Amino acid sequence: MDWLAVYEVETDERPWMLGAPATLTVVKRQLSTDERSHAILPVEPCAPGDHQREVILRAMAGRFPDARWKTYNEETQIASFVGRDHLYIVIYEEHDQVIAEAGPLSSAQPSLFTV
Repeated sequence: MDWLAVYEVETDERPWMLGAPATLTVVKRQLSTDERSHAILPVEPCAPGDHQREVILRAMAGRFPDARWKTYNEETQIASFVGRDHLYIVIYEEHDQVIAEAGPLSSAQPSLFTV
């Protein structure tokens, strides 16, 4: 799901583009103006539950120290935090495919063009 579009954040960035097996997509909403920005943080893959909640708490404390935990939904893997001027929505996602640098074709791979 494209969570950035769901939360009306306009960007060409997508979490899987980071190349990490798991990420947190943080949607940061300014409370007084409704202005939205985002951050994508790499995290260790983990199952939903207490460990995942702890991973989210540590990542948020490191990047957004003013954010205070409010909720965590184990089923949706979404957490919310409140700061002095912001509401933070944090979405945990795992990525099956990560972008890998393309290496040269090996001789075992078929090629469309001959060299």
